[in-house]
Formats: sequence, C-alpha cells, structure tokens
Amino acid sequence: MTEVRVVLSGADELEVMGVGGLEDELGGLRRVRARLDGHEARLLSALTKARQRAANRKGKESEGGSKPDPGPPAPSRKAQREAEARSRRLATNPDVAEALEAGDINSEHADYLTSTDLPDDVKAGLLADAMCQSADETRAAVREAER
Repeated sequence: MTEVRVVLSGADELEVMGVGGLEDELGGLRRVRARLDGHEARLLSALTKARQRAANRKGKESEGGSKPDPGPPAPSRKAQREAEARSRRLATNPDVAEALEAGDINSEHADYLTSTDLPDDVKAGLLADAMCQSADETRAAVREAER
C-alpha cells in the first residue's frame, strides 16, 4: 500500500506566500492529483474484474455492475464513463499508467497518449516529452505525430 500525504496551506498562509512558494504548492497539488487519477484508473480496472468474477460465480451480472463508484462524492455518469474508458486504455499502455500514477504526467496527458494508434516507440518518445510539457503541448505533439 502506498500512502499519499497532502499538506495544504490555509487561506491566510496563501495570502502572504511568495510566488515561488505558491508555484511549488500548486505543482505539488497537481502531482498528487495525477497520482490519484492514476490510482483511480487502477482501482476501476480491479473493480471491473472483481465484478466480472462475481457475475461469473453467480451466473448473472452482479448487482453493482453499472453503478458509479461507491461512496461520496459520486461522479457524474459522464465522468464515470470517461474514467472507466481511461482505465481500459491505461491497462493496455502500462508505461503511461505508471507515469500517471507517479505524478509525472496528468490525466489529460494520459488521455492524449492512450487515445492514439501510434506505434509503441513513438508513444514512448511522446511520453518522455510529456513529462516536461503542458497537456496542450502534448496534444499538439500527438497530432503532429499522427500526420
């Protein structure tokens, strides 16, 4: 089990913090969000497999087959479908999944990199570049590589 600890500055602290400190905290928050997105994808994959096993044992679809994730706050159905689709794409792109879970890229980067049919070596290069690019730059690089 991996533990992720988040320490957030309060509103009063943010008001007196310098630009560098604010940028550092924002970067840290974004890395944590990316790690959580990666872990969510891994959880959704495991949940889907567990539901399939349960359905196979019962000989019918499990009672929770189409419900959103348990516990509040539940995402919209659209967000749930997008997260499940991301999870499926990441399952076939383990390098991208690993980078997302490590917080090296965010979920937008992952979506661009896993939604293309480019060869694996090209994707690997795009992934390496994505680790130091904005999501917009990665989207443009993927589009350029697809031409």
